[in-house]
Amino acid sequence: MSVLTTCVSETYIPEMSWMNAVMTNSLTETEIETETVTETEPMPMVLRPYQKEAVDKTFECIKNDSAQGYCISAPCASGKSLMIAEMARRVVNGEELVGLSGRVLVVSHVQEIVQQDYEHLNQLLSGRVGIFSAGLKRRDVSENVIVAGIQSVFRSTRIGRFDMLVIDECHLIPPHETSMYRRLIQNLRTNNPNLMLVGLTATPFRTDG
Repeated sequence: MSVLTTCVSETYIPEMSWMNAVMTNSLTETEIETETVTETEPMPMVLRPYQKEAVDKTFECIKNDSAQGYCISAPCASGKSLMIAEMARRVVNGEELVGLSGRVLVVSHVQEIVQQDYEHLNQLLSGRVGIFSAGLKRRDVSENVIVAGIQSVFRSTRIGRFDMLVIDECHLIPPHETSMYRRLIQNLRTNNPNLMLVGLTATPFRTDG
């Protein structure tokens, strides 16, 4: 499968000003269809080449650029949850962002996505992943990786310090400073001014918030 992955540090998304670089994975409709996994088929925890390239280039940008926010633009059915799991694994295990405490917060707006991200993360980091979601009736705060619903976590003062914030479906971040996502970012940066932000979306040009 031919996949084009690029990192363009000059790319600027006005509606999401904290994102200064875009990772683009281009798949044809036929290729996307072949990547789709049915509900009964467990997703293998092995990165496909384009997934590994996207993760590698994200950390390459983090190491070489001065920006504190990046966006991975990946088509539907490309396995964004697996990319998130691999990024978190590297940070928690000290393979990336060396010298930091290795905590990652993964946030989404939909309970089903929270559950999906948790399941993939837990396969790679069993016992070190928690959930902070009222809908899922869990308020974990001590694990290395917390997967959270934005409605539950944006005002919480209990979750502590994180080195990386990953936002799934980041096109939902609105431009105004009083939104839940913006307030969460501000609160997390109070504890860690060097917080690294990574967003994932299939439509980086949209802002639905």
